[in-house]
Amino acid sequence: MFLKKEKRLRGSFNNLNMRQRATAIVVKDNKIILLKRIKNGSEYFIFPGGGVDEGETVEQGLVREVKEELSLDISTWKHLFDL
Repeated sequence: MFLKKEKRLRGSFNNLNMRQRATAIVVKDNKIILLKRIKNGSEYFIFPGGGVDEGETVEQGLVREVKEELSLDISTWKHLFDL
């Protein structure tokens, strides 16, 4: 399990709010797990993860998001980078 932290812009450019986001790169059986999304007729793939809620750490947000999206419990991870 690898952790990528990034900050996402929310709101208009006149009112920029940064929200932390935790993203996981999950490797299982030498394969990377991606989530398939379809939006406006376009198909694309993303790494599991999402926004960090107020009052939780990035690591707690990562654990919660992976549990919600993949039904997996994280036991270990390695921090890769921040954006």
